[in-house]
Amino acid sequence: MVPAAYPLKEFDRANLVGVIVNREGRYLEYFNTTYKYWFLEGLEAGSRANLEKTLDVSQKVRIYLCGVTVYDESHIGHARTIIVFDVLRRYLESQGINIDFIQNFTDVDDKIINRAKLESVTADEISSKYIDHYFSDFDGLNVKRATNYPKATEHIGDIIKFIGKLIEKEIAYPTKNGVYFSVSKFPEYGKLSKK
Repeated sequence: MVPAAYPLKEFDRANLVGVIVNREGRYLEYFNTTYKYWFLEGLEAGSRANLEKTLDVSQKVRIYLCGVTVYDESHIGHARTIIVFDVLRRYLESQGINIDFIQNFTDVDDKIINRAKLESVTADEISSKYIDHYFSDFDGLNVKRATNYPKATEHIGDIIKFIGKLIEKEIAYPTKNGVYFSVSKFPEYGKLSKK
């Protein structure tokens, strides 16, 4: 998800809202004590019409944010994403909503392995170093810490099982370079981008 911050909009009851949009046109907004999820529909006709669905936030909102791949220092692109979601979280919490905020660390990747070879250390040392730097950087920006920070390496077994199920259902296929999603199995693939 690549969020984009839009200008604050005013709705009835003078509620102010920041809108966060991803590439698919999805966004959350606060409106008259109801959270609404809008997304672009009408892909068959290419109309991109808005469709509204109400989210139930009476108990808890769960936010999953795809975190950084920890092979180097954080940069402004990381900061933008993390801060946008921190603002969203703080706003929801200010409205009395409980938040379960999960943000992963990708701690296994070719970039991590290559950096480890370059520095003559283990991949774990590289990822641990840059996770520590990440916390130092974002604590310095007063970003609230997530509820949990799972690491990819802690879930390799789960990932393998999930990929196995995708292959079994013929939704993905193995190659000598990895496993790929079979776009032909999803007829709507690419319609939003009109490709």
